Amino acid sequence: MTVAERLQLHLPELTPSERKVAQALMAEYPVRGLQPVAKLAAAAGVSAPTVVRLVAKLSFDSCADLQRSLKSEVSARLS
Repeated sequence: MTVAERLQLHLPELTPSERKVAQALMAEYPVRGLQPVAKLAAAAGVSAPTVVRLVAKLSFDSCADLQRSLKSEVSARLS
């Protein structure tokens, strides 16, 4: 399952702040998700802990785990 698919699946249960992160991520998918947490948080207008909470809700162990998944998606597209 892609990160975008996970976002769609979990969208109904996200808080308004977490939805802002999801929207920011999808606006420049997948590149924005490869940026540092602080930069993604700033783009969404939320705090870094909000990004971390969203990552956990998407069933990733860490932000690095999310980024590994995104990198795998990019690699698969390029292959």
